[in-house]
Amino acid sequence: MQRLSESQYLFHYVLWASLILQVGLDSTSLIKMSWGHYLLNLVFRNGLLMALVYINLFFLIPRLLNHKLYVLFFGSLALLTAIYIVFSSQILDYYMYRTLSKEDMPRFYWGMAWAYFFTAVRYIIISFLLNLIYEKHEQLQKIAAIQVEKMRSDLNYLRAQINPHFLFNTFNNLYSLALDKSEKTPEIILKLSDMMDYMLYESNETEVLLEKDIENLKNYIEIERIRQGNNAQIDFYTEGVLAGRKIAPLLFLPLVENAFKHGVNSAIENAFLNGKLIVSEQQILFELKNNAPKNSTASEQRNHGIGLQNLKKRLELTYPNHYFFETKTENGIFYSILKIIQNQ
Repeated sequence: MQRLSESQYLFHYVLWASLILQVGLDSTSLIKMSWGHYLLNLVFRNGLLMALVYINLFFLIPRLLNHKLYVLFFGSLALLTAIYIVFSSQILDYYMYRTLSKEDMPRFYWGMAWAYFFTAVRYIIISFLLNLIYEKHEQLQKIAAIQVEKMRSDLNYLRAQINPHFLFNTFNNLYSLALDKSEKTPEIILKLSDMMDYMLYESNETEVLLEKDIENLKNYIEIERIRQGNNAQIDFYTEGVLAGRKIAPLLFLPLVENAFKHGVNSAIENAFLNGKLIVSEQQILFELKNNAPKNSTASEQRNHGIGLQNLKKRLELTYPNHYFFETKTENGIFYSILKIIQNQ
């Protein structure tokens, strides 16, 4: 049996209210009847029609017609129609006539029987139209569910590509420090542990707290700062109220990773990275500038491009028509600008 949503219940209320009102206003017996008899007549007649519609809609069509049990279906429909005709013409009409006129009437009146037959057919057609509406609605819901599931799968796939890339870079950093027997190794391992906890357990939701995501980003920047030592100028600051704001996870990390891998780490001297996050009521703005890559190989350029393409796909899936993303190189400086437009 199909389950109705709140909007579908409202649709049925309006439908039956309009049908009952039409029948009630068209009644020619109202002048002769008392209000009690009139309401009794209205309730019983429409109750029979409603039973005819919903038995066909929720039982006969899904259980018989949809399973190609045509003989049972049309036989059941004919039986219900006959019951409605007999009850309306031989019980209700007979009772009302005798009650109102105090006279007898023929037990079977063909003219009224045919009128009730065509009324039943009209309401059966209504039940088929309702079934078509529900089938179309369910089809649209299934398509929407498939699209949502596909989008979720795409996002999970794109997000999964971030973790191996991040791990590869970070373990390379740890390997370099371990070779040098650096005292900074334990600190990096601790920050890496915090990052892995966030990436494995907290960033699986569609949206996360902006504070958490930026804390994770700062951990990565600190790992790089420790590894760089004093050989690079690294600055990152935030402006605005981060508390309570939410955002899709790990959008900024690929930009910072690329900035270090293809910019800061490739610079022979004067390496730098300047980043800022500006949060306002309507948007979240992330800006980054670093040394532009010099003499990068084709493989490095391709990997750099893949990371940006990955980010663009995630943005398109998560914030369609609500983001601005641009990268450019000017005077030896590489700029990354990402703006997320949010309606608070």
